[in-house]
Amino acid sequence: MAKTSAHNMVPLSGILVGALAGVGVWAGGQSIAGGGLAGWAGLWGAAVSLFGGAGFLAMLGSLPRGGVLRRALGLGLGLGTLLLWAIFDRFDAPRALLHTPSLIFGAALVWALSVPLILCQFHAQFHAGGFLAQYPRLYRQIWDLLGRGLAAGLVAGLIWGGVFFFDGLLQSAGMGFVGAVTAHPLVASAVTGGGFGLGAALFAQRYMTQDPLLPLKLLRLFAPALLVAVVIFCGAALTHGQGAALGALSPAYFVLLVAVMMIVMVSLIADETDHAAAGPVFLRLSGRGLAVVLPLPAVLALGQLALRVADLGWTPGRLAAVAVAVWVLAFGLGYGVSALFGGVWMARVRRVNFVLASAGFAAALVWLTPLFDAQSISARTQVARYVAGDVSAAGLDLWTLRADWGWAGQAALARLSDLAQSNGDAALTRRLQDLVAAPDRWSFENYRP
Repeated sequence: MAKTSAHNMVPLSGILVGALAGVGVWAGGQSIAGGGLAGWAGLWGAAVSLFGGAGFLAMLGSLPRGGVLRRALGLGLGLGTLLLWAIFDRFDAPRALLHTPSLIFGAALVWALSVPLILCQFHAQFHAGGFLAQYPRLYRQIWDLLGRGLAAGLVAGLIWGGVFFFDGLLQSAGMGFVGAVTAHPLVASAVTGGGFGLGAALFAQRYMTQDPLLPLKLLRLFAPALLVAVVIFCGAALTHGQGAALGALSPAYFVLLVAVMMIVMVSLIADETDHAAAGPVFLRLSGRGLAVVLPLPAVLALGQLALRVADLGWTPGRLAAVAVAVWVLAFGLGYGVSALFGGVWMARVRRVNFVLASAGFAAALVWLTPLFDAQSISARTQVARYVAGDVSAAGLDLWTLRADWGWAGQAALARLSDLAQSNGDAALTRRLQDLVAAPDRWSFENYRP
């Protein structure tokens, strides 16, 4: 009876925490735009609410409710503080977070890998073999996280669809109060958060009673088609030359996406154990072929990114892309060696997944600390390109230095101003003066004296 009661409390817990998290994110977001101490406090509160609330929903049903609350609160406080530190160290205003997708991506990656690793650490204390023996649980928790996210978004969308439909019916009868109430941002945030919480909780209930991975196993059937498409693409790229083929066929980001799809497919075929792995021989051979070919797209993507960096220099986005490409290449080398040596190659693939998931978590953490400041590296690179004569005054993206790269961008502009005066570069001096006077990017780039 107690177990049934706890099972039935899962949706209520999800709705309550989701609604509170939604209100917390909204309240923090209201303060961010204002700047000052209130803005920094709002950024921290919004981040804690978002990561803590999402962590609770992601772990709900996998641990006792008290354990979920403690770990979700710790995750929210830790990651919220880390993100606050990252923004405060690089920028003069909290709203700069909205213009730094690389930091947002880094924080999201830390959160997404933290949840499965926290659960593995919890269960490792009750099982022989310790933390490294928890790969099956890590595998399931990662896919569980994806499933919960999709279910949460679907339920939240259905709730809002129902709200709009019900409001339309009432408006036709001259009573439109539902739309007026939900139009308030506070109510809308609570409804959205509660909808996400309900969806995640319903998925958690299914996870406790049924195997949620069955639909994913159907994706294995696409492995042969994916292998054929990747071989054709890589063959075309190698035949026509790396730069020309990639320029004509697809950008580096698309190649990275294909490589990630290959990693997902090989992981699905290897599954959590040899017993659960794909049974048909053609699927195992396709997975092994994808593992062998995987290094090629990673190398092609790195080559394309190297060409972009050589032409335009570093930016935070390119640094993030190269970091992801190196991570994907590490998967490719690990998968390739595992598959080429035969034997229990799928067991080695699982070991590679565990090690590189932990490495990605550590790298994302470093990305959010002053140990690796992408804005500073990018700003120094742009100044160095100007000093070396690789770019003229007209080719410098001064607005990005001013608006998007924080303290490092301001320091670079000061350095460029000194260089313009010492070198007598009238064009750069004029552009820097126009930059100070311009209210937005369009005005700066289209100003004609």
